Amino acid sequence: MTDSIRQEKIKAAHALMNENKYVEAMPILEALSKEFQESRNVLMLSALCNQNLGNIDQAETLFKRAVARAPKHEKASMGLFFLYHDEGRFGDALRELLRFQEVSFSQDYKEMKDRIIQEWGSVDKYLSAQD
Repeated sequence: MTDSIRQEKIKAAHALMNENKYVEAMPILEALSKEFQESRNVLMLSALCNQNLGNIDQAETLFKRAVARAPKHEKASMGLFFLYHDEGRFGDALRELLRFQEVSFSQDYKEMKDRIIQEWGSVDKYLSAQD
């Protein structure tokens, strides 16, 4: 598959997802995943699609692969953070936020962490209570 065809398929899947047509987007993403297993865009779209279809374990696996492939990729990290947050896995969410903050220099994440600490108290205290 040429790069232009791959980009067209990614755009088609993204357009379907923007219309909440996740079931229709999955076959496109599955075909792309077979050929481009480590593509950040394919991993991210597949993770988001799976998350919206309720396939949380698969979404987590894909977000983790995207983060492993590109540790500084903001959307991958935030996707994993919000997946954990939405599932009530606050300790995992905070760990991902802290991991990303270590490799990122974004002031936004420092401010987000500071707000979380204000709400939840000490990071170490919170994480030890979660384990």
